Amino acid sequence: MPKPTKYDLNKYIKAIKFFASIKFGAFECYPKGGSVYTFKLYQKKADSVPCSIWSVHVEHNKKKSIWPRDLQKAWTELGVSKEDFIKTIESL
Repeated sequence: MPKPTKYDLNKYIKAIKFFASIKFGAFECYPKGGSVYTFKLYQKKADSVPCSIWSVHVEHNKKKSIWPRDLQKAWTELGVSKEDFIKTIESL
């Protein structure tokens, strides 16, 4: 069974905000219930329909660690390399 990564939800969100501010018009994140968080990216700030949607699951602990398969969703949806995303999340 996979183990959660060492990256917590807050750092994950900050890294996504960083790349979203460069490549997209708007970004939205909200809890969906339980351990699920949903992320939406909008091409332009005025758009009402997101161009990308994904959900992540977090560990049920104080840190809310991200699962490995969900960590990959961010760099895939944002269109950045794995190395750039990991470097950014580690520098936060």
